[in-house]
Amino acid sequence: MNKNNYIEFDKELDVRDAIRFAEDHFRNFLHARENPHKVKYTTAANWLGIESPSLVDYRVIGGHTRGRVLKKAVKDGDRYNVIGYDAEERPLFITHVNEFGRRETKFFFDLQGYRWAMELHESDNPFYNGKHRYGDVYKFRYDELGRIVYFATINPGHSSRTEKYEYMDDASIICHMYYYIPGRSGSDKSIPSGFKGSPMDEYRYEISPELDIKEFVRKGNDYSFIREIRKSKTTGVPKPAAGSYEKFETWLNGVLTDKEIPTGGGILFLLFGPNEDGIGVSLEVCKTFDPDNDDWACDPYFSSPMHMIGTTGLCEHEKALKSVASMIRKYKRSGEQRLVLKKYSGIGAGFSDGDIIIP
Repeated sequence: MNKNNYIEFDKELDVRDAIRFAEDHFRNFLHARENPHKVKYTTAANWLGIESPSLVDYRVIGGHTRGRVLKKAVKDGDRYNVIGYDAEERPLFITHVNEFGRRETKFFFDLQGYRWAMELHESDNPFYNGKHRYGDVYKFRYDELGRIVYFATINPGHSSRTEKYEYMDDASIICHMYYYIPGRSGSDKSIPSGFKGSPMDEYRYEISPELDIKEFVRKGNDYSFIREIRKSKTTGVPKPAAGSYEKFETWLNGVLTDKEIPTGGGILFLLFGPNEDGIGVSLEVCKTFDPDNDDWACDPYFSSPMHMIGTTGLCEHEKALKSVASMIRKYKRSGEQRLVLKKYSGIGAGFSDGDIIIP
């Protein structure tokens, strides 16, 4: 029997106890939302917005726009977040409001020594009302000094991204990030992280006291330096990443020639951000393709590492999607591996929380 090197992460993917707890306490969550001690409004943001405990995701991954606190009143047609707090200034909920007024809420709670957050259905249908909504579950823990030491973004049963922090005597911080996909095509749990065929990508981030970040990726038994991300002295955010169609083409060539990529089904270019670093994009292969039903993209069985596409700064979701769609169309016309795309039933592109377009 092959050794499983990822028992810890397999256990992490099992969040059934947390989901049951949240569903059982749904009415309490609604009451807390109606009676917060304090409320903040922020610009639209991904994931947990300004309440994300991560020290790296919005800077190095590119899929996290944190948002900023609004000083003026929101109005109809605005995209924004509402965050409620208890008397100890801990978040109780974060509600994402889109331009059409649609609301989706993630609720925070404590369980088993961790702080959790997840989205629950609010529906007129009693079968769905108060039930966990398909999507990520967040789990984190602080030390006795209030410093984040553990943060996991979990897609139940499918994948997890885990951050573990160490605080050094010189005030620097080390973050180890583990991106785990147990069902990754061609992977084997007996293969350690860093080696071909592993179901895990592992990164190391060295964060200086000035908040500059050095990024490394595990290759074999060692870490290989990728880049340094310096904190902008003027804006307090990273400078935009360089990028172009040529770099997109080079990245896509590599993905499409990967021997582990399956053929058949549908391709989804999944977008993250946009934020200060640019637009993140990952290629996912799904078992089916249906241009009339976005659910075809909900169950991928192959996901490439994320690639950053540079911008000149922040840009709107719609503009970002149009930009990537334009690159995809150009690649379909003249890309080096464009014929590989013909092996799939169809191609889509979109954000995880938005509609999918057909480039």
